[in-house]
Amino acid sequence: MKHFLYLVCALLLCAGGLQAAETAKYIELKGHTPAPPLGVTFAAFSPDGKQIVTASMDKTARIWDIESGTELRKLEGHTGNIQSVAFSPDGKRIVTASRDNTARIWTLE
Repeated sequence: MKHFLYLVCALLLCAGGLQAAETAKYIELKGHTPAPPLGVTFAAFSPDGKQIVTASMDKTARIWDIESGTELRKLEGHTGNIQSVAFSPDGKRIVTASRDNTARIWTLE
């Protein structure tokens, strides 16, 4: 009986997961080059959840509006692929880390 209850619970959880997957929506952020699999290397949400910053093999980082998917700003200057990005806790700066052996702090104001 115990195994039957576990099976029923597992089926209910899976069914709920399928319903959630069927209603999931997404926005595609397009703009980086080159094409996959060499495109975007990292992404991070802003502290307020309204923007996303992406890092790319095209040596740029880009800031996107999360609601519309619109590119808000392109951060250029690295001479190597950007491997990682992060927002500061207050959302006023972004740090990028690149294969050119530099990290840069960008002020968004």
